[in-house]
Amino acid sequence: MRMIHKTTKAVFLDGPLKGTQDWKGGIPLSEGETLVVDRGEGRGTLRYAVVKKEVVLSADDDTDDASDADAIQHITITYTLRLA
Repeated sequence: MRMIHKTTKAVFLDGPLKGTQDWKGGIPLSEGETLVVDRGEGRGTLRYAVVKKEVVLSADDDTDDASDADAIQHITITYTLRLA
């Protein structure tokens, strides 16, 4: 049985979260949508806009028979800090 596995990478271009992070699961956001991050302890929230979403599907290289190979969905979402 063929399975699809997912990897998600978040790239923050600026702000306190600047850098790249590997995230478990997926994030159901598209370009133009907003991710709201609660900073906790009364420090308010941050708003990041999705500026790019890239999805690449590839076969798992661990299998000799490509027709039965699991697929890996690589998702990269790029964010920029949205000011008020």
